[in-house]
Amino acid sequence: GIEPDCDRPRYQCEICQDTGRAGDQRCRCYRQVMIPLLLSQANMRPLGQAGFDQFDPNLFSDQPNPERYHSQLSPRRQILGIKQASEQFVQTFGQPDTRNLLFVGSPGTGKSFMMGCIGNALIQQGHAVFYTTAPQLFERLQERRVLRATFSPDPTRVEEAEAVYELLLSSSLL
Repeated sequence: GIEPDCDRPRYQCEICQDTGRAGDQRCRCYRQVMIPLLLSQANMRPLGQAGFDQFDPNLFSDQPNPERYHSQLSPRRQILGIKQASEQFVQTFGQPDTRNLLFVGSPGTGKSFMMGCIGNALIQQGHAVFYTTAPQLFERLQERRVLRATFSPDPTRVEEAEAVYELLLSSSLL
C-alpha cells in the first residue's frame, strides 16, 4: 500500500518546487505568501490601497497660477510630472542609480497619495516598505534611545521599539 514515489518530495508549488523563484523571477507562490506579510508590516493603512491606476489628474486645476502655486506650470502639469517620476522610480527601484524621492508641499497636494502608489507598487514587486511621517519616525527613534538608556525599562515596550527599529533598518523603502 505504499506509493512508488513516497521517497520523493511533494512540493506545494510545482512551478518553483517551493524555492520561491521561477527562473530569474519570484514565483507567484512567493507573492501569495509574502505580499500579505509585507502589507501587514508596511504601516500603509493611513494611505489605503492607493495605486497609480486610481490616479485622476482631473482633480488638479489646469490653470496656471504663479502667485498661488509658485510655478508657471498648472497644478495638473506638475502632478503629471510627479506621477511620471514616481512611476519611473518604481520601475528602476532595484538599480544602483535609483536614489531617493523627497515629497515637499502644502497639505492636500497629493504627496501621501503618491507615496501610497509607490509603496503599494513596490510591495507588489516583493519589496519591504515602511511608511511613517517624519515626526513619528523621530519619536520612535527617540523612544528606543530612551528605553535603551533606562535602568529597568518595560520589556514589552523595549521589544516593540526594537521591532520597529528593525523594520526601519530592513525596509527597502522608508
